[in-house]
Amino acid sequence: MAKPIGADKSREANTLAKAIGAEITELRKSKGWSQAEMAHLVGYSEKWIRSTEMGANTTVELLAAVAYLFSTRLSDIALAAELRIERSGEVKL
Repeated sequence: MAKPIGADKSREANTLAKAIGAEITELRKSKGWSQAEMAHLVGYSEKWIRSTEMGANTTVELLAAVAYLFSTRLSDIALAAELRIERSGEVKL
């Protein structure tokens, strides 16, 4: 059963992988999608999406699929993640 939209915890951004995960979470939530819905749209498992949002299993292929899904560039997601880290004040690239 899919988690309710907005049930996700706030994502930390002290590593690039976690910051990218936080960006993906925000993109997904902006559309009102559950992790299961997004997983279906990009062709990955819900578990994979959940792991990526938590800062693990981030692959270029998944990031490219996410960028395409949200009509943005992969580099824009990475840049937003870098800015998120800078704002957090704890840089661990």
